[in-house]
Amino acid sequence: TCFIIFSNFKSIGCFCDNYESYFCRNANEWYNIVLAVVTDSLEPHLMEAVVLENIYNETARQVIDITGHDGGNCGEYLELFHIGDTLIFAIHETE
Repeated sequence: TCFIIFSNFKSIGCFCDNYESYFCRNANEWYNIVLAVVTDSLEPHLMEAVVLENIYNETARQVIDITGHDGGNCGEYLELFHIGDTLIFAIHETE
């Protein structure tokens, strides 16, 4: 027996069941909080931003890459943002 199901509903393949959608509830003491301006859209789920101001837990980086939702993680949909937008980011620095 073979079942083929067609659906017009959009589905998401991530596992974010404990994900809190409010910025302040997600940003905790080990994140760097920065004010930055979006300077480039590298891919649909990756953008570049220049740090304008360190707000909490200073980072030495002047340019940061932001990874958004790629279908397997719980990142933000970056299509909502545009080059020139000034945003507050809670970033977790990686090497």
